[in-house]
Amino acid sequence: MNSSRVLRSLFIAFLLAGCGGIQSLVPDQSTLADVRVQVGQPTDIRFDADGNELWEYAGGAMGEQAYLVRARKDGRVIDVVELLTQARFDKVAPRVSTKAQVRELLGKPFEQNYFRGEAVWSWRTRLGAQSGYYVVKFNTGGVVIEAGMMVDPSSDGDSRGSGRGGGS
Repeated sequence: MNSSRVLRSLFIAFLLAGCGGIQSLVPDQSTLADVRVQVGQPTDIRFDADGNELWEYAGGAMGEQAYLVRARKDGRVIDVVELLTQARFDKVAPRVSTKAQVRELLGKPFEQNYFRGEAVWSWRTRLGAQSGYYVVKFNTGGVVIEAGMMVDPSSDGDSRGSGRGGGS
């Protein structure tokens, strides 16, 4: 087989691989059974106040992506939401947002630690060329004290940090 045929075969395989996965889900048509076949086992399953089933998928390269699939009680997909975006980080409000609100907004944290009795949650993420962690610190009452992006200086992007995302 010559090299152009190999490249063409690889390109077709790449396109076909893109046909499945989270982006191929169609609201009001796809079911949770379709989700399991196309995307696999969720990293977390929970329910919202309306009884909708919420399936979280954390992963991607370096665990920097997270999606939420929300489905009605009949198993039909309502929507698919990317969780780790600047717009969602900007909704985390110091002295206002609670642990429950942050959990609902960003999904399950990549890490949960405690420092002097205060919870510190982080999500591995990539914003543009910057890889790092979005970090949220809570007071002992479970309310956000501060939040922001901590850039990994070994990533391939700018290592100066953004300081965005609801900082103090």
